[in-house]
Formats: sequence, C-alpha cells, structure tokens
Amino acid sequence: REVRLGAVAVAIDADERVLLTRRPQSMRSFPGAWVMPGGSVDVSDATAAAAALRELHEETGLAVAEDGGGSGGSGGGARGGRRAR
Repeated sequence: REVRLGAVAVAIDADERVLLTRRPQSMRSFPGAWVMPGGSVDVSDATAAAAALRELHEETGLAVAEDGGGSGGSGGGARGGRRAR
C-alpha cells in the first residue's frame, strides 16, 4: 500500500476560533467528520506548508501567502507568522 504525505492548515482567527470544514457524506474515509482543511501533498507543491495553504484555498476560498499576505475571509492572526485576510 502506498503511503502519501498529507498536510493540514490550522486557521485561527483574532478571537482564537479554529476553522473546521465538514467532509461530505460521500467520502470514503471519515464521511461527515469535522476536520481542518487539508489533503495530500502534490509533487508540484514546494513544501508541505505550501500544500496546506493550497488546500486551504481550494476548500475554503481563503488565500494566505507563505510570506504572511493574504486575501479573503475576515482577517485575524494565524500561528507561524502568517495572516489570513
């Protein structure tokens, strides 16, 4: 069985709330579960952090640059020096 690397984004707003998404009931693994945005690291992803940020954008529309800039959402601080906007 192939092992795949995964990455998740922990998005925390200014009120210390953590963003969770709900997996569709049609998913094979953990249907209906509340999870942090994330997924597999693709070969095109430079790092696992880049994969987590890509997945965050794909799943929620939030865009966060690795250098801390971002767009979309309501703002607030993120751990690791990144800000979601």
